[in-house]
Amino acid sequence: INKIIAEENRPPAVSSLNTDKNSPQVAGTAISLTAYAGDPDFDLILYRFFVNNKPVTDWMTENKLVWTTTEKDVGENHIYVRVRDKYYASSNKYEEVRMIRFSILHR
Repeated sequence: INKIIAEENRPPAVSSLNTDKNSPQVAGTAISLTAYAGDPDFDLILYRFFVNNKPVTDWMTENKLVWTTTEKDVGENHIYVRVRDKYYASSNKYEEVRMIRFSILHR
């Protein structure tokens, strides 16, 4: 008898979330964010970026975002990346999150 063994889908892990500029920056500055994640099953990883708990992207395969700051961003901001693999059941859920703080100053 042949048995098919289904392996459990293991979640991806975020190794880092980096910016191309150091905090703080003045309002109007474009900040490039790059997230790095790996999946132990080598599944396609999906990324979703948030600034202060507001989504600024949908789920996407791109691990980069350019955040163009405005006067509304003055103060400390919490930037998040959420990751999941393409086999995760729900688009409203995620498997891991990474957060960094970034301060924006008045021009």
